[in-house]
Amino acid sequence: MKLSIRLAGIFYTCILLLLSIRIAAAQENPPLLKNIHTEAISETEIAITWTMPSPLPSGNNAVKQIWLYRDTQPIALRSRIEALVPIAKLAADTTSYTDVISDYREYYYAITAVTADDFQYNLILPAINATASGVRVLRRIATDTTAPDKIELPVIDGIRGTPLPYLDLLPAQERMPSQFSNEILAAAESLSETDYKKPKKIMKTYIFSEEQTEGASGDDYLLRKIMEETFLRGDYEAAVSKFTEFLNLNRSKNTTARACFYIAESLYFMKDYRNALTYFLQIEDIFPDIVSKWIYSSLSLYTLPPEQKETP
Repeated sequence: MKLSIRLAGIFYTCILLLLSIRIAAAQENPPLLKNIHTEAISETEIAITWTMPSPLPSGNNAVKQIWLYRDTQPIALRSRIEALVPIAKLAADTTSYTDVISDYREYYYAITAVTADDFQYNLILPAINATASGVRVLRRIATDTTAPDKIELPVIDGIRGTPLPYLDLLPAQERMPSQFSNEILAAAESLSETDYKKPKKIMKTYIFSEEQTEGASGDDYLLRKIMEETFLRGDYEAAVSKFTEFLNLNRSKNTTARACFYIAESLYFMKDYRNALTYFLQIEDIFPDIVSKWIYSSLSLYTLPPEQKETP
């Protein structure tokens, strides 16, 4: 009896020793996948991307397979991974996957590596190999942007993510010059002399597709919230103020350009055509087909005698 107990103790000690060696080897060069990122790319698809560990593990720690998990709640513990079934088992060199979703629920993802000796390295680190915030597929908003008289406010299915902070770093005057070149003023004079008696068509409200799609996050989310709370309600003065605040932090090039366009559009509907032109001209190279029409309309309206200017 004593011998059996002693042998059992030796057996468990060996098991613990082997496990300790295996964990130590993994910690020396762990097969931990990193930088997981999710993004809704359509009404039915979510793209998941990640990066491989660097340097790449070798020997028994070499990545043999990648397992991808999905859940409706944050995946933060190993125990949660053990309760889930992978939605995909991928080749070792895979760094992206497109998940097809049939509903509008919020989902969380995690990825783990299976090593050459069939050991699943299921250490979970939120924001490293498990998403810290949920993601939904895109949902189209039925917004009629051709009629500015009445614009229906899009309804958001709850608020996702955390809005970016606002810091009033730069005054708007420093970001956007307010002086026209001699060529622009000459063009305005030309329009005034030859075309001011013709009826001038007021432009219709234009909204980029990014602001008509639900499921946005980060810069796009904050830009859309400003749009809903000010511009779409016809409060153009507040829209100019909020969009200008938005520009005081570094944003992506496309998001910055869209915010400048909405400032210009707001100024246009406030009949401040001179300053509207200032902003339109800043982004003419980015959205040439769209902005050129607004520039021409602003020039036309700016040069009309006051009594002939129309109300948007």
